[in-house]
Amino acid sequence: MTVSTSWTKPVRFRELSPGSFWKLLTVVARDTLTDIFGEDLKTQRNGCAVDEGEGNASLGCLHTATSLSITINRWGKIRAQVADGTFDVDLSVTDLRLYAEDQKTPRAKVIADMQRRIKRGVGVILSVGLARAFQVSGDTARRHWLQVNNLHLEDDPAWKAD
Repeated sequence: MTVSTSWTKPVRFRELSPGSFWKLLTVVARDTLTDIFGEDLKTQRNGCAVDEGEGNASLGCLHTATSLSITINRWGKIRAQVADGTFDVDLSVTDLRLYAEDQKTPRAKVIADMQRRIKRGVGVILSVGLARAFQVSGDTARRHWLQVNNLHLEDDPAWKAD
């Protein structure tokens, strides 16, 4: 038997309507980061991490019932300040829709619009994930650091970058 190792081009099977996508997100989303990643998730510096090889999951969706703010820090990096009742953390945001084509420059107008909608009370679900394990300077262990992979707002949950 021969097994092909070449990649084929992805084919769209079916696209959900925005409303159906939001409903799916609300079904899989959890209320706290601990609900997603387990008790192994610990505060580290300004964020959260799981020791290498630990935790219940590597990806999940989070209802942001307590607070959320999306900003561009003084180094030009997109950050999410997320509080879930247990953790109050400052996380890296990797959602490529928030970056220009160079995948480095934040799209400030898009981020400002998103922040206005969040402040207005539009529902938000964050796709969150643990990065590949690495050891930061001054630390004693390799850890999987928590980051925000995608932001989904109820008024346009499957938005596409222009």
